[in-house]
Amino acid sequence: MDFDDLAEDPRFISGIYNFCDRWCERCSLAHRCLTRAMEMTERYAEGDEAEKPTDPQASDTENPRFWEELQSSLDEKNEALDQEAGLASSIFDDPEVEARMMRREQRKERLAAGHPVATISRDYMDATRGLFDSLNALVKQRQQALESGTDGEFEPAEKIVDLDDCVEVIGWYHTLIRVKLSRALMSAGDEAEETDPEMLSFPKDSDASANISLIGINRSVAAWTQLGKLLGTSPETTAFKKPLALPAKLRVVTESTFPHARTFIRPGFDEPPSE
Repeated sequence: MDFDDLAEDPRFISGIYNFCDRWCERCSLAHRCLTRAMEMTERYAEGDEAEKPTDPQASDTENPRFWEELQSSLDEKNEALDQEAGLASSIFDDPEVEARMMRREQRKERLAAGHPVATISRDYMDATRGLFDSLNALVKQRQQALESGTDGEFEPAEKIVDLDDCVEVIGWYHTLIRVKLSRALMSAGDEAEETDPEMLSFPKDSDASANISLIGINRSVAAWTQLGKLLGTSPETTAFKKPLALPAKLRVVTESTFPHARTFIRPGFDEPPSE
């Protein structure tokens, strides 16, 4: 199947790739994403047998269960639009206009970088990154104990897999949360300057980015919580209290900054997709 055939395939949800966390291997709708299908087709054409096209839905059936089981451990419930062709070049023909726009963008970047959403997400990213070596060592130690049966566990196999899953979730989102929130803040700055009624009627990119960030925050809190249960209480695990507290705090600040982010409807993910 070539790219033209893929583009005309009705199973794909229009624009779904604009509202995801880029974790295709864990996405329950990857089989309905044109970008994912094109990437797999291209890799296979280049000789990657691992990406040989198969039943598009077969690899996605386990992902809803994965996220549901992870979330159950917690007790709680591209740029927005491309510029019109030729617009950028016509603006930057004037060096003074270009310089003024650059100063405005730099000012927005400084304001965004100093926002509590940005500082807390940066602190969480740094704290998590700083703990990864010790975290992996603890997980490996716990897995070895489970494998040997020295800790009294009756069925250790599932817990060994759960440990890997938790670390994988934490590792994936600790940087993505920061990136998506930075985009949300920058987009909010652009949206505040927008005066075109038609543009203002569109869903906000800031809410979309914040929505994805909140999903990552919730999943990270769930993973840290589950990890604490699996590792048990020890002097080493007390170091995990800080990274667990930071995303919980970040969630409150993010929801306050972007009050409509939670209700943002992502095509395919938050509404019944059209067949």
